[in-house]
Amino acid sequence: MTGTPSPLRSAPGDRHQGRAPARGARRTRLLRGMITVPVPEVETAAAGWPSGEVPATCARACGGAARTRLRPGPSDGTLPAAVARAQGFARSAGALMDHCLNPGGGTG
Repeated sequence: MTGTPSPLRSAPGDRHQGRAPARGARRTRLLRGMITVPVPEVETAAAGWPSGEVPATCARACGGAARTRLRPGPSDGTLPAAVARAQGFARSAGALMDHCLNPGGGTG
């Protein structure tokens, strides 16, 4: 099995070499954009709620976590680091969308 290429890496001279990392970077940029847009909306909505309300506290924490994820951080440039960053963006995007679609915290 020493001559078999890893499914995560292309074989030398493979015409598809480099496509997977480019696709991953494109998806990470898309998720980053999905976070950037709703953060101000969620924070503005949360500012109108009383500070002691659980949904307001949750929305503020969600906005803060999303802003933290948007800051450039240290990365070792490996695939696992890129995947972890994309997963963080996806979690923040999902949480922000929950707050946008269901601002009061109720179950529709």
